[in-house]
Amino acid sequence: MSSYTEALISLSDVTYEIGIDACSDRSELRKEVEDLRKVIEGNGDPTHSVINRLASVEKAVDSVASNVQEIKDKLIGTLEKGGIIPDNEARFKRLEDLHNDIKKVVWYVVLAWLGIIINVIVGLL
Repeated sequence: MSSYTEALISLSDVTYEIGIDACSDRSELRKEVEDLRKVIEGNGDPTHSVINRLASVEKAVDSVASNVQEIKDKLIGTLEKGGIIPDNEARFKRLEDLHNDIKKVVWYVVLAWLGIIINVIVGLL
């Protein structure tokens, strides 16, 4: 009978400790939630709330986006009006042609060196 009593006492002690730990955890969570609420809501001042700050950031981003679009329109142009930069398609075509010409020259140089090396090897034999 004493082992049952000891087991019940141990079980009640463990349950009590679990309850105390859970209560302290809940109180810590409650404090953290209150701190987060203060940060989100601005601690009583709505102008300092995260939501209000996010709205002001969104306005600033919209302003920057419109400025970037305006710069892009002035550089590239729109359907109604040409831009500062001349036709990009023609420029890209010229650059691609130049790139292809450079590749051809590189292959000519490589083949010439390869021919010289083969000629030297054949001359040594």
